[in-house]
Amino acid sequence: MLKSLKFRQPQSQTNFRNQLNAVTKPFLSLFLPLTALVGTGLVTFSQIQANLVWREIADNERDEVEMKTALFANQLSFIRADLMVLASQHELQIILDSVGKRNTVREFQAALAEEYQIISQQKQQYDQIRFLDKTGQEVVRVNLNKRQSSIVPEERLQNQSQRYWFKDTIVLQAGEVFISPLDLNIEAGKIDRPLKPTIRFGTPVFDGRGRKSGIVVLNYLAQNFLQDLSPEKSHSFGNISLLNAEGYWLKGPKPEDEWGFMYDNGRDRTFARAFPEAWQQIRDRPTGQFHNREGLYTFTTIYPLLEIQKARSSTGSTNPVGSSQAAIDPKFYAWKLIAHVPMAILTQRSQVMRDQILFLFAGLTGLIAIGSWLLVQAKLKSQQSEQEVKGLEKTLQDLHRNQAQLVQTEKMASLGQLVAGVAHEINNPVNFIHGNLSHMDEYAQNLLKLIHLYQKHYPNPVSEIQAEADTVDLEFLQEDLPQILTSMKIGSDRIRQIVLSLRNFSRMDEADYKAVDIHEGLESTLLILQHRLKAKPEHLVIEIIKEYDNLPLVKCYPGQLNQVFMNILTNAIDALEEVKAKGIDRESQKNPSQITIRTSIIDSKLIEISISDNGIGMSKSVLNRIFDPFFTTKSIGKGTGMGMPISYQIVTEKHGGKLDCFSAPGQGTKFIIQIPVKQ
Repeated sequence: MLKSLKFRQPQSQTNFRNQLNAVTKPFLSLFLPLTALVGTGLVTFSQIQANLVWREIADNERDEVEMKTALFANQLSFIRADLMVLASQHELQIILDSVGKRNTVREFQAALAEEYQIISQQKQQYDQIRFLDKTGQEVVRVNLNKRQSSIVPEERLQNQSQRYWFKDTIVLQAGEVFISPLDLNIEAGKIDRPLKPTIRFGTPVFDGRGRKSGIVVLNYLAQNFLQDLSPEKSHSFGNISLLNAEGYWLKGPKPEDEWGFMYDNGRDRTFARAFPEAWQQIRDRPTGQFHNREGLYTFTTIYPLLEIQKARSSTGSTNPVGSSQAAIDPKFYAWKLIAHVPMAILTQRSQVMRDQILFLFAGLTGLIAIGSWLLVQAKLKSQQSEQEVKGLEKTLQDLHRNQAQLVQTEKMASLGQLVAGVAHEINNPVNFIHGNLSHMDEYAQNLLKLIHLYQKHYPNPVSEIQAEADTVDLEFLQEDLPQILTSMKIGSDRIRQIVLSLRNFSRMDEADYKAVDIHEGLESTLLILQHRLKAKPEHLVIEIIKEYDNLPLVKCYPGQLNQVFMNILTNAIDALEEVKAKGIDRESQKNPSQITIRTSIIDSKLIEISISDNGIGMSKSVLNRIFDPFFTTKSIGKGTGMGMPISYQIVTEKHGGKLDCFSAPGQGTKFIIQIPVKQ
């Protein structure tokens, strides 16, 4: 028995070796080539990714510079608009036309100061707002201190006739704008503390006879847009600097290097001294991107005088009473906006990417080993792995779909916020105008009645009055003024209706589940799309046919339901425009482009909304996939393929309803929405 055991042990070992060899050889034959292939692929991938990292950073820096440049340009335009509004103030014109009438001037001077104070408090970006007469004497000045606006008393008003910005502004013509250099505000001959980066904007004002009578000046707090260059508000991988034409930092990575030209000991604190090689390429080129041993540079040139119509500027002076030199050519008043990504950051990101790839290679090698071993062991494991991979792919698709849904929902929410904001901003002044029109009409009627009485009892006025009456055509004025007031009232009523429709569409104050009028949502959506329904050169007018039933209030999420209406109506408009684009003869006079909206009550618990068009229709294959995520027949950039899936989800899941689509080629398309009155 013992001999038998001794005989079998070697046989067992032999069998084990045979089995091991049988597994090892196929494993190595599979593992080694795959590992070599993956290694080669990852090396290539590493090189490609390194290039992509650099390209991604370069594109990001270019986009960031372009965005900041556009932001500055828009800000300059807004400032000019504010300046022009201030220069055309009604109270200011009365002051200019009332020279010698001290009581009138003082009354409207106080009113003008209050207007300036309101603008200063609202804007929070003007250190000073001033009106100076033609002698340089301040007539009205409003200061902003610690976010509070205050009117400067008359006894503290100063004569600024010797300041360079007054001299340069008073010589301008109507509509021209003076822009001072961007520097630090100086008070009493010293740089103001804390530092106030300031740009002065000025324009002359004229009385009713066209005589130059003074200037209006805005001291803009440039810190408002300089802060947009800070790391907290920038998406740059490095830092963003703003330089003047001489290369001095207006905004830089080191605060101690900023405004060197304003200090006697700061004349050498320039970008050119810190980065001479880069400055050689940046100085004489308007825009560009390059890299050297210091890193990646992306730059552009901003020309404030070219951004603002009829803008002028001098060289200015840091001396508070210093005289200006010759006017600056618009091409020489320039700022350099520079995004700099240091080489250390570029290298670090590349190294991080290489480490990730190395880690990925190690992980993949392990996975290949395990996978190869499992493949050799049993095909069943391989099949199971394939199923798991398919499950992961489905999960990834679901994640992409949910992401797209979130993006679409965010877009509609942003649209709602925009519409609600516009409606709110329009509503207040319109209500002010509308509320005063009735008083205006009453006053006008009283004045006309008084004039009629004068004409009745004093038919032969003095020659001066008669001449003025002939000049203004009094009879026409009496006839036309009531008509003008009536037109203004009709116009204000129309604007109020539009504002109400905008608010109804946005529903920003009704995000919760509540009872609403479905017809209001439909009308608001049609108003938003009105610009696409009107006739244009590329397509005819689209007729909207409404067949509304007497619906009860429906409990729903109004904003989300408006999103469904928007998606369906937009698709209908696209289908009708496609008819024209493809040159299909619709015999437009006999069969014009139409969208029909019907509402009805199915029973006491259910309502139906039908939206149909007479467009080109859809094939059966397209119709079967209309609610599939990411499916679209529109061209790239015009459709995402998520409008209908999201609409379906809103109707069915959010509201417990039904959304059906019926269509055929050449017969148009109809969407039917059924939702419960109460869930």
